[in-house]
Amino acid sequence: MRPGTRHPSPVPRGTWSAVVWPVLAGVATALGAVGAYRASTVLGLLATFLLLGALTAGCLFCIALELAPTAREAARRAITLPVAVLAGWGLVSAFDLYGLLVVVALAATSPPVTRRLSPRLADRADAVRGGRPAPDDVTPDDRLERERVNRRFEEVVSGLDDPGEAQER
Repeated sequence: MRPGTRHPSPVPRGTWSAVVWPVLAGVATALGAVGAYRASTVLGLLATFLLLGALTAGCLFCIALELAPTAREAARRAITLPVAVLAGWGLVSAFDLYGLLVVVALAATSPPVTRRLSPRLADRADAVRGGRPAPDDVTPDDRLERERVNRRFEEVVSGLDDPGEAQER
């Protein structure tokens, strides 16, 4: 069923992206957290988490704003990236090569990666969502706002070409 409705989804959700991958990622994160705790101190982990979170938030707000169109999405990513990095570090420190293989396999098969790499999977994911935009997609309100800003920009720029016309407005 789609959230907020009593109607079943037109296409059943994929087992991998809806069930299997999140469970495997959760188990890997838990094992990675234990491995990171055993390899470091709590204070070191907290400092690393805060440093990575601040770095991620700074990058999202200054450099890659198109990756996180809202402050809520940027904050979510600023929290999840340090957790993923620390869990990956914990897996590698606890299980050496096997931990690295698990990290690479989980990263390569994550739903966002598979959705971007396979157009067929992307089309199916759109059908599963029932036409709702993904969090990374631009919403119609964003498009309208961009169009309004572009129109206003064109008005301002055209006023620069003819100063007399800009003063009449």
